[in-house]
Amino acid sequence: SRKKRGYNVLAFNYKPVKSSIEKFFFRISSIFRTLVIKKLVKEICKSTKDLQIDIILAINPTTIKKKYRRQILDSHPEAKKVLYLWDSVATYPIEKDLSPLFDITYSFDPVDCEKYGYLYRPTFYAGVAQSKSNEIQYDIFYIASYNKNRYSILCKMIDYCKKNNISIRYHLYIKNKLAFAFYKLFNPSLDKNLVSFELRNNEEKSQMILNSKAIFDNPLDTQTGLTRRIIEGMFYHKNILTTNVHIKDFDFYNPEDFQVIDSDHIYINKANLSCSVKYERNEAYYSVDSLMATLLGQTND
Repeated sequence: SRKKRGYNVLAFNYKPVKSSIEKFFFRISSIFRTLVIKKLVKEICKSTKDLQIDIILAINPTTIKKKYRRQILDSHPEAKKVLYLWDSVATYPIEKDLSPLFDITYSFDPVDCEKYGYLYRPTFYAGVAQSKSNEIQYDIFYIASYNKNRYSILCKMIDYCKKNNISIRYHLYIKNKLAFAFYKLFNPSLDKNLVSFELRNNEEKSQMILNSKAIFDNPLDTQTGLTRRIIEGMFYHKNILTTNVHIKDFDFYNPEDFQVIDSDHIYINKANLSCSVKYERNEAYYSVDSLMATLLGQTND
């Protein structure tokens, strides 16, 4: 993408930790996290000190506090400053403090856009269309990173599916056994057999979607935007089950294509899982290239 658009790019990770131990302490220790972020900011400023920067693009920099973000931005007053948020302000309140430092802010969350004046821009699909087989192997596919609420709802979904003869394949991801032990402290009922320590790549995820009738989407309660699960489900013309009630506000919503799930009283219309999905997939708009063109100001999307 950088070659296509003619930019030389310097990239920095806003969570600059690699080992399991570092990730653990980065998560639980504010002192350790501050030391790591200070070192990162120093590295960024040093690496870019003598460079002419055209655009500073920050994507969800939720670990970097306002004073450190300002330190980076102020070192390049001539650069256009763009912020893209793919989490909601309700999930990460720090995002509201960061936004005024930028020339323009985009968000995937339509409620945040209306409330704070951000520009709406959904995320993207992985776009791995190659497939070994389109044979349907299960009714529902679910993939997500672990949190306590998702685990609870997954347990309810598994129980419901067993009672109603619905097959479900799930992949609830936890980074490693150390993280599992940490989560187990706060959720003693956490069953190791229901989670996975294996990270699936885009091709594997795409294949699992292709082999399912429907995809289950369970975003954080604080999110109202389209997750990648929904976008990829639409891309592959799959029936979509989601706990996101805001899906009804989108112009492509059709009750035959989407089933809104009440996590307290789960009901699935099994007949609709195999229905012919009607929405038109806008592959170009939901691609990574289109998203980057928008953020870099090269399109009017």
